[in-house]
Amino acid sequence: MPLNRPSLLWYVVCDTGDGDYVALDTSTTENGYYPLLDCFHETFMESGSNKRIAHSFSDFLERALRSGGRLYWLKRD
Repeated sequence: MPLNRPSLLWYVVCDTGDGDYVALDTSTTENGYYPLLDCFHETFMESGSNKRIAHSFSDFLERALRSGGRLYWLKRD
């Protein structure tokens, strides 16, 4: 299965508060870790539309806790 193609093996771990989600992709591993994806609610089912935002849950959690309450993977205006 290509990376970023929605799967029954994706699990939501975070609601970003704007209708979008962060999902853990358990259909693939990278060096033994499951990547986390930014899932935009309007394009979720489109292959390739879900951006990888962390290579593991611990990476995501560490970066999220250091972000000061913002979505660290989104560019600031």
